[in-house]
Amino acid sequence: MRSWSPRPVGSRRLALVLALGALAACTVDRRSEQFRCTASDPCDDGRRCQDGWCVLADPADAGPDAFVCPAVCDSCAAGVCIVECGGSSDCAARVVCPPGLPCRVRCDGNSSCAGGVDCRAATVCDIECVANGACQGMITCGDGACRVTCTLNSTCTGGVDCRGACACDVMCAGVGACVPEALCPPLGEMCDTGAGCRSAPQSCDTCT
Repeated sequence: MRSWSPRPVGSRRLALVLALGALAACTVDRRSEQFRCTASDPCDDGRRCQDGWCVLADPADAGPDAFVCPAVCDSCAAGVCIVECGGSSDCAARVVCPPGLPCRVRCDGNSSCAGGVDCRAATVCDIECVANGACQGMITCGDGACRVTCTLNSTCTGGVDCRGACACDVMCAGVGACVPEALCPPLGEMCDTGAGCRSAPQSCDTCT
């Protein structure tokens, strides 16, 4: 008969290490795909894009010159001020974008942004009037690139003034949108589409 002998202590330790390693492999926290980011698809909710992932800034790393999202913004993503006007008649007062930042205003509630949008102090303007009756107040762009989307009925009826913008794109797709016509940069007839404006991609002071 084969006699029993205890397993060496070293073998038991090795088995324990292997078991713990297998457990750790099963409990790795895999990041959700919703937190992936790119330069063209930045993060929301004040997160920053790092190595392709949206991460929260560590308050301990914040110095005296750390970026602070202005109060007028509902959130900031990659340094862009985002103003959300998603409810019916939201943002009845004129939305004024903060100076020195790119500004994105989402007027996606019916009759939202009735007071218009003042984006003159922003470095870049992106204004979305994508609900019925949105943007019945004047939209005024600054001297940076300006993009205004008017895609549903009676949007942008307060007018769009981007005459001072280095590039301006005003897209009018809704019934009764862009009445009156947008005021485009004075760079020739090709900038004016008859209702909106257009510019060459990735370029300032050039029409398509």
